[in-house]
Amino acid sequence: MKTVAPLLLCAASTLAQQYYAQAPVANVQSMNAAQKEALMFELFREMDVVDAMHLTGHGAGLDEKVLVQVFDEDAPRWMTEGDKYRLKRENRAFMDITDHQRLGQLNAARPSQLHTAPLSLSKGDHAKKTLEKLFKSHDTWEENLKADIEVLSGFYTRNYRSDWGRKSSDWVYEHVEGILANSTLKTSVKKFTHRFPQSSVIARIEDPNDDTEDKTVIIVGAHQDSLNYFLPWYRAPGADDDGSGSVTVFQILRSLVEQNFTPPRGLAIECMLFAAEEGGLLGSQDIAASYEKEGRKVKGMLQVSVDCGFGVLRTESIPKPTRWI
Repeated sequence: MKTVAPLLLCAASTLAQQYYAQAPVANVQSMNAAQKEALMFELFREMDVVDAMHLTGHGAGLDEKVLVQVFDEDAPRWMTEGDKYRLKRENRAFMDITDHQRLGQLNAARPSQLHTAPLSLSKGDHAKKTLEKLFKSHDTWEENLKADIEVLSGFYTRNYRSDWGRKSSDWVYEHVEGILANSTLKTSVKKFTHRFPQSSVIARIEDPNDDTEDKTVIIVGAHQDSLNYFLPWYRAPGADDDGSGSVTVFQILRSLVEQNFTPPRGLAIECMLFAAEEGGLLGSQDIAASYEKEGRKVKGMLQVSVDCGFGVLRTESIPKPTRWI
């Protein structure tokens, strides 16, 4: 932060002189740091996001060509990395499919990979008692969720292209490792590395007495990265998007461990914290492509995204998370 702030304030002064040439330079120079920062925000919001990144020394790699499927368009098109930031500022959803243009084609040719047979999940009184145990511990959920969101949103940014993104994913890995530490089940946690600094994290729970080699997987996931859509190099706590989803996955995993939940025979539970969702679902695509290549059997997936849904959902329906965020 010490090296970033002076550069931003210098850029703010430069912009102020450029856009408000009629104002005496002395007026800009006499501003305190908070005033210059506020001016910077206003000016940068009016600028093209790519121009702003070049101006502040964050333009490396923005001219790289990528193939992107914008969700409201019929066909993918080539654009630059910088154009992806423009899409983000316009709040348009997309996938960067450059590395995985044939994703799904292997499974499409594998009818045997359509796992539709019902699982013999616990039913009746046993399931009811398990749920009752989980909800009896809900008072501790609030403490856990609050503590986790404070750490996650405490990172300057969780931008997947940055060293902060690497550091935050290291913390996610260590945190999940701690959650699993006292489990009596068969557990594992690993980093799934990518071509960018941030890693995805995958935790797995299995029955220690189940020797099935090729288990079917149920996935619970959320993306761990964050992005400031207007100033991509700047502070991005991402408490809601998607810190709220990430800490929910932590708590799901924690609850399963605390209640000694044992997956049915032939089934494994995987909790995934994806990297680089904001770059166009990059982390999850890498994992999906790997699983497809290996012929992994995935029964289903629950994606936890933006739990508090500011501007989307009625937040009074989930008051506790919204109070902290």
